[in-house]
Amino acid sequence: MPFVDGDEEVLRRLGAGSVSEAFASIGDAGFRAAEHEVLPTLLARSSGVIALGGGTPCVPGAEQILLDARRRGAVVIWLDADDATLVERILRGTDRPRLSERDLPEEIRWLRGERQRTYRRLAEIRLDAAAYGIEGASRTIRGWLEDRSGDLTPPA
Repeated sequence: MPFVDGDEEVLRRLGAGSVSEAFASIGDAGFRAAEHEVLPTLLARSSGVIALGGGTPCVPGAEQILLDARRRGAVVIWLDADDATLVERILRGTDRPRLSERDLPEEIRWLRGERQRTYRRLAEIRLDAAAYGIEGASRTIRGWLEDRSGDLTPPA
C-alpha cells in the first residue's frame, strides 16, 4: 500500500529541509497555508495511506476537504496518544516546532483540547497508537482496511 507523508510534500513545495526550518522562515500561518494547498493534491493523487501532521485537519477549509474525501470512500484514522507519550516523542528530538510559550506538557494538553473536536468529527476510526506501538498500529490498520472489520481494541 503506497504511503505519503503530508509534511514531506509540504516541505518539498516550500523548499524547506524541515518543519522547524519552514516555521522559522514563514511561520505557523504560512506553513498551514501550504498544508491547505497540498491536501487536495495528496488526496487526488494517492490511493494509499496519507499521513497528515496533527494540525493539518484543523487548517481552515481542511476539515471540509477531508469530509468530502470520506464521502468519496477515503477512511480517516485518528492515531491518538496520551499526553505523556506525545511529550516523550517530542523530547526524543522530533522535528516539531513549539506552537506556544507554554511548558511542553501544558502545550500538549492545550493542542489536544483544541484539535480533538475536529478529529472526532473527521475520524471513522480512532486508534490508541501508544498502546499498539508503531508496528502494531500499522498491522492493525492494514488488516482493518483490507476487510473493514476486526478488533481495534488496544492490546492488554
